[in-house]
Amino acid sequence: AVLPNPPEHYGWVVEFNPKDRSLQKIVSLGRFAHEAAVTVLAKDQRPVVYLSDDHPDQFFYKFISETPGSLRSGTLYVANISEGKWIPIDLKMQSFLRHRFKSQLDLLIRAREAATLLGGTRLGRVEGLAISKSTNTLYAALTNHLEAGNTVGGLFKIEEENADPLSMRFRYSEFI
Repeated sequence: AVLPNPPEHYGWVVEFNPKDRSLQKIVSLGRFAHEAAVTVLAKDQRPVVYLSDDHPDQFFYKFISETPGSLRSGTLYVANISEGKWIPIDLKMQSFLRHRFKSQLDLLIRAREAATLLGGTRLGRVEGLAISKSTNTLYAALTNHLEAGNTVGGLFKIEEENADPLSMRFRYSEFI
């Protein structure tokens, strides 16, 4: 099927206001095939959102809002599992990307390409997320990851350093 709009029209999180039935595209969360998301509040009340990409061999993301109560601005990060770190997908912080992307918006439109260039870890499709309210431990269920030879999927957890969702370091472990 031919879609009626250009590709950059699709793949965004959209906020729906039930009171006035208005829609608002949340550009700061990046453009990819969003599947699962879970939100936790940091100690300073800023929302932190963990996001997955529902496409084979893609990435896992974290968004940290700039202000409490809003997802309109902040920083999107991609996970590097082997190093246990969050890498900012931000043109100001990653100046070497300026030769590939015209603006921060261009970077967010092409979030997968940026995640690749930044060294994000490719995963199977993360289908479900949950977070422990007492420990801030994140749990994820994955489908298969055929590109990596995994035909059955699995479960993993991410424990942020000091149980702080604002941390840039984490410990990754697989259950199954």
